[in-house]
Amino acid sequence: MDKPILLIGLGISACALIIAYNAGLATQNISHAQRINELNYEIKKRDEIITQKEQDIQNHKSFIRRKDTAARRFVDEYFKGEKK
Repeated sequence: MDKPILLIGLGISACALIIAYNAGLATQNISHAQRINELNYEIKKRDEIITQKEQDIQNHKSFIRRKDTAARRFVDEYFKGEKK
């Protein structure tokens, strides 16, 4: 009579162990998914910063080109009379 009770106890313990193991895996998967989401957010934020900095560089290059063109026109006009 002790053997069936012992077997039932072992079966319940085995089921509890399997359930606990799966719960641990699920918890670990959730924490990994959260970390992946955090890292993806950081990557997206850095990409946005890089894109903004690239746009700032292009804007600055355009500004320099406009100033250079204006300076060349001014010099051409200023020294126009001296060429003759």
